[in-house]
Amino acid sequence: MLSQVLWVAIALAMSSITARADDVHHAAPPLGDRAIGLAGAFTAVADDPSASFYNPAGLVDDDTAGFAGGLTLIEIERFTIEDGFVDTRGDSDLKFRSRGFLPAFASTKIAFGEDSNGRNRVALAYSVFSLRSARVFDILLRGGTIDASITDSVRIEQNNREVFHGLSAAYRINKDWSIGGTLYLRIKSLGHAESQLLSRGGVRDDSTGLFQEADSLVRLSRLSARLFDLVPRFGVLYRRANRWSFGLATQLPAFRLRARGSAREQIVQSMQSMGPDQGNTDFAFVEDRSATIRDPVPLSFSLGAAWRRKGRVLYSADASVFAPVSGGERVAIDTESDGSTPVLGLYFDNETRREWVGNLAFGAERVLSDIVTVRGGLFTDFSSAPRIPSRPDAYQVEKIHRFGLSASFGFRFAGLSLNVGSAARFGWGRAVGVDGFTVDTSPQYVRRQARQRVFVFTISGAAAAARAVSRYATGETEVAGDPEAADAPNEQEGETE
Repeated sequence: MLSQVLWVAIALAMSSITARADDVHHAAPPLGDRAIGLAGAFTAVADDPSASFYNPAGLVDDDTAGFAGGLTLIEIERFTIEDGFVDTRGDSDLKFRSRGFLPAFASTKIAFGEDSNGRNRVALAYSVFSLRSARVFDILLRGGTIDASITDSVRIEQNNREVFHGLSAAYRINKDWSIGGTLYLRIKSLGHAESQLLSRGGVRDDSTGLFQEADSLVRLSRLSARLFDLVPRFGVLYRRANRWSFGLATQLPAFRLRARGSAREQIVQSMQSMGPDQGNTDFAFVEDRSATIRDPVPLSFSLGAAWRRKGRVLYSADASVFAPVSGGERVAIDTESDGSTPVLGLYFDNETRREWVGNLAFGAERVLSDIVTVRGGLFTDFSSAPRIPSRPDAYQVEKIHRFGLSASFGFRFAGLSLNVGSAARFGWGRAVGVDGFTVDTSPQYVRRQARQRVFVFTISGAAAAARAVSRYATGETEVAGDPEAADAPNEQEGETE
């Protein structure tokens, strides 16, 4: 009975918390002043320092020097599994809410070596961005569906952080073509800790408020890992008369430099309901054990197109494809001679297999004045998670396809720009729920309907540190390669052609 009720708490928490550990959606992160508002459709635009991520070939098309940075102020997630828990006495939806931390982005570049048309020929850049989530989930059940005297609690803590340090180089082949590449050092820290406390029965002592002769079970587990990878990105960009542009970017699978991890588990079970003469306490402890970590980064390709109209309107589109990842254990724990192995955690997805997936993004930009610009876009964020069978044998990460939209306002003054915006994702799909228990109290899993909503609010900025400031000081407003500029000569040239 005690173990069955523990499985109830485990099943409830498992169906909720795993929605937060998301490595199956690959839409571009919120990086860059303009790319955020354009819904990530930036492969063929790539004309600010954030090009080091979207398409390094575009670094030669910006000013001599520049800087860009941004913060995602808040990310709010709502996740629901319909009939996520079912037993003989009823069913219940599982609902989950969370808030994310602040991803940060910064990039700086310098260009030099003018060609015969006075354009930059070579550009070098350094960029860094971080993606972080620290999530805590608590569940407290009093009474329960099996025994009214039961009290149990489950707590899960997940701390994941990825930091990317990138060195970029770009070269202009001629007035229309440029190429570039970025080599990122990815440093990923992974932490996962779980604790379960279950108590049943006992007689309440009114003087102390404590229950005597009660049965209890405590289980603690912890996993920590740190990885170092090299992730290369390459890009090609074609621009024609400052009107049409096309871009191609690819990211190769990561090259592992180093990975290390460890796991620990502790279990204490006390059975006192049989009386002081027959009661007993069991204890198990598995010390830190080293672990082999596998956290692959998939091969991807992005193809983009952009069109500038009259120097004040921009339309852009991107299509991205992400290759599948072979199956295997994400974390393999070394087993000692005594055969003991820590449990990774009942809410930890230890499968690396992912399917191929494609995404689309569309963006538009309108310059309202010399100071104000408005942007908006639509995008898909499909899941690469494997298909969930109607009766899975074990937990699988949810498979939810999402659709999103973005909007932002940009403000420009003296070569400086500030962008304030938001994005929303809405998704529907399948997740794993619990549908009763077997005779040996093992949970039975079932495929359920699920829905998800994610809201992001961002603030970002950029500075053209050299020529933009000098041009403003001399009263000039046109900045080469900037769709917000007047662009009259280039427009006429495009129309003539």
